Amino acid sequence: YPQKSGMITIPAIRFEAIMTTRGNSGGSWPFFSQRGKPIYKQSNPIKINILPKPAHYKGKDWLPAENIQVITEHSDLSNINIGDSITITDKIIAKGLSGSVLSDIPFEKHKGLKIYPDQAKVDNQERQGVLYGLREQKTALIPTRAGHYQLPSRELIWWNIKTDKMEKKIIPGLSFNVLPPENETISAPIET
Repeated sequence: YPQKSGMITIPAIRFEAIMTTRGNSGGSWPFFSQRGKPIYKQSNPIKINILPKPAHYKGKDWLPAENIQVITEHSDLSNINIGDSITITDKIIAKGLSGSVLSDIPFEKHKGLKIYPDQAKVDNQERQGVLYGLREQKTALIPTRAGHYQLPSRELIWWNIKTDKMEKKIIPGLSFNVLPPENETISAPIET
């Protein structure tokens, strides 16, 4: 993974071996024979021009990829009581980018909510010679007050290397009510 822009050269790879023929060693294992014909093969060096990050890129992390998908799932948002845990799962799939460079899509602090991100699961898969980076982040939201909660949308900014443009993935906000204890009523929405 390139760490800076500019021209880099991947050096040639050299392969050396001894090609043996039957009967060279006098035994049934010609692999241990010292005799044989030495062979050498060498690849060509590869030169690659690493482009710099565009100055107008506004993302928190530099994410150059062919495509990025974000799938968000959450637990049931009905009949939530104070202290219940709401689990939000964000799955990020990046085509052409390692999962190790993907970061979470954090929630803003919200009055009346405790936010606990879990340890993310990061993986890489290869399909038909293309690298896919995967990141799965679970976050527990625990309300500490009754009321109506309106969480803002979140976004992931990335660079589309096919179109050479900055793109955004918008994760819609969440809206839910937290029920008061039986003897109380909800008086006002919870402020952010």
